[in-house]
Amino acid sequence: MKTFLITILFMFVFNACSTKNAFSSFKITPAQEKSEDNVQSSKIIDGETIDGLVTAIYLNKVVPKTYKENEYFYVYLYTKHNNNIKFLLNGNEALKVEELEPQNMFTYLTSFNAEWSRYYLVAFKAEDANLSFSVRNEHFYSNKLIFEKEEQ
Repeated sequence: MKTFLITILFMFVFNACSTKNAFSSFKITPAQEKSEDNVQSSKIIDGETIDGLVTAIYLNKVVPKTYKENEYFYVYLYTKHNNNIKFLLNGNEALKVEELEPQNMFTYLTSFNAEWSRYYLVAFKAEDANLSFSVRNEHFYSNKLIFEKEEQ
């Protein structure tokens, strides 16, 4: 009888946890959940010092019905050097860079929204290989952020 009660207790405890995942405790939308799966950040380095931070969300996986023809990223960054910023994907410069207001159509995807950061919608030509995203100018560079493409 003791074994039966212990077995039932364990089954009840483990069954109660089985319907939860990492996002169950948070109140986030499916789009926010996808953006959390497709976001990466890197420090911005100026010589031997850290100059800021860049974060990129791969929009093709987050909003695939809207962003499908090219490769699209929602980027927010903070750095002291805000001029001549180049966004690179697999070594190629962006086709289109649109600077956005701090409150923009992608703000809902993240829990981050700061007046001191700069926000961009960046488009690149379509790529077949995995995506290596980076930011640079004459003063700084970021490490490469690698985004995996879906198998076609």
